[in-house]
Amino acid sequence: MAPKISVIMSVFNGEEFLRETLDCVMAQNFSDWEMIIVNNCSTDGTQNVLDEYDDPRIRIISPESHGEIGVGLRLALSQARGEYVAVQDADDLSLPERLKDQSKVLDDDDSLGLVSGWYDLIDGQGKKIGEGRPPENQQELIDAMQVSNPIAHSACMFRRYATDQSGGYPLEYSYGCDLGLIIRLLKFNWKIAVQPKVTIKLRQHINQSSTIAKLSIARSYDAARVAKEITRIKGASVPSLRLGKRNITKRTLQYGMALAADKQWSMAFRQLVSAILHQPLYALIYLTYCAVKRLGVRKIS
Repeated sequence: MAPKISVIMSVFNGEEFLRETLDCVMAQNFSDWEMIIVNNCSTDGTQNVLDEYDDPRIRIISPESHGEIGVGLRLALSQARGEYVAVQDADDLSLPERLKDQSKVLDDDDSLGLVSGWYDLIDGQGKKIGEGRPPENQQELIDAMQVSNPIAHSACMFRRYATDQSGGYPLEYSYGCDLGLIIRLLKFNWKIAVQPKVTIKLRQHINQSSTIAKLSIARSYDAARVAKEITRIKGASVPSLRLGKRNITKRTLQYGMALAADKQWSMAFRQLVSAILHQPLYALIYLTYCAVKRLGVRKIS
């Protein structure tokens, strides 16, 4: 018999926090779940940690080659059997009520494709360093997404039928697949909601993939593409769309600068010129800001 909830995870070299994360899943006050973990060719002690958990609800998948996080998530999702799918990053902590509370929200509203929640930010030692309180209203969520993604992926639970219908995690995004999934759900007229309570503790630390410099080109490329796609979603207010167009310029500039840092001069030039032509004044202001900031850092160092 299929479980009510499938928890999916893609992990690469997550030994440091993985045990604490898995213990939080084991401590949920809702027991009808399975967990599909893709060990994305880790080279540390990740597999040793996974081997400590002798629970039939946990399934480990070990691909032959390492892939981006989107590849791992798509693989995990393809093996999920639950009616609902909860995302769990390998370094974040789900509160004990998360699975029970979010599944009830989806049970109570068949029009919902995805539910997320508030989150607290913690550092590598587990100390609270901030908080995320996304708006509950879908209109406000769409407006907020014109500038940045207010939803923590690790706080999301979605309806499997909805993601199957809308195509799941987009293949075209290596690292922006989380927001890409939300955009797809919205395009298929599924509603999204945020539960106004803290559901996870979102960890920020120096070794996570979002802080690794060599990934900046792929991430900035995805960010520029997602910025364009989100402005095409129905329901955004006129003021937020103006900010969205500015965000397209900003993300394109960031992509161009990432290419320039990697000495890909021709592609960098094309992206920078495209951004300047899109919004000349804002582009020049942003480039000036980046230049001043960079000079300030060099002066301090």
